[in-house]
Amino acid sequence: MGRVLCVGHICVDDVYNVRKYPVEDSTVGSRTSPNRCTNQSWERGGNASNSATVLAELGNEVEYFGTLADDNLKQFFKDDMDSYGVKYTNCPVLKNSKVGTSVVICSEESGTRTIIHCKGTLTELTHGQFKERINLDNYSWIHFEGRNENQITHILQDIQEYNIKFASESDSLLGQPNYKQRKLPISIEVEKRIESISVLLPFADVAFIGKDYAMMKGARDCLHAAQIFCQQLEKGTVVICPWGEHGAAFGIAGSHQLTKVDPHPPVKIVSSLGKQNITFLQTF
Repeated sequence: MGRVLCVGHICVDDVYNVRKYPVEDSTVGSRTSPNRCTNQSWERGGNASNSATVLAELGNEVEYFGTLADDNLKQFFKDDMDSYGVKYTNCPVLKNSKVGTSVVICSEESGTRTIIHCKGTLTELTHGQFKERINLDNYSWIHFEGRNENQITHILQDIQEYNIKFASESDSLLGQPNYKQRKLPISIEVEKRIESISVLLPFADVAFIGKDYAMMKGARDCLHAAQIFCQQLEKGTVVICPWGEHGAAFGIAGSHQLTKVDPHPPVKIVSSLGKQNITFLQTF
């Protein structure tokens, strides 16, 4: 498999591990009792950024593409992506911008993570930046984080036209899932409860449907979610619906066959911060 491009968002997570979630108007330090802060770290975040990291750790050649701010965190992001072998040299670097920041409180007692996010002033990727900097011939797969739909829709239309140009007429591909018929397959992850990102899904060869988004659309569980979207999306689209501790379901639109996969609980929970959907979709 050639290079995979992950398109979307990057931010910094300022992570605090505490023994238990703090009560309001209290102070939690490294030596306070009974509650205390056991660790603090900066982590590179953002769904597409994290997806690129997981793919790289699985041995793939991968590139992250999204805007970077020319602020004091730019080098932190570059150094971190370098350490995982994630390429980023095509990313536009925007002056007078500030990247988004999340403060994350991870409770060791309950296993919960509480996130407070500040968007920053960094603007989203534009269609023009994508056309100027990305040569589609250099990639074998493009994955999109479901956001910035006004610009991403135009990018997806360009890739759709590219695939039509190189469409194969081989009989051996008839009846195969759509991603096997494309020169440049597209996967799209929709996670958040945002109705407007629905316009992206018709372009997906592989659609990852997050629990929150699926519930917004009326899904009761992962099997019901897979059923809903297999009925709505183009025939041949692979639909995958992870549902946290309840497992996942998948199907191919038009096949009328759905499969439920039970979860495999880890022996030890290392951290609740890493988003399970991201690791799931990149290892599928």
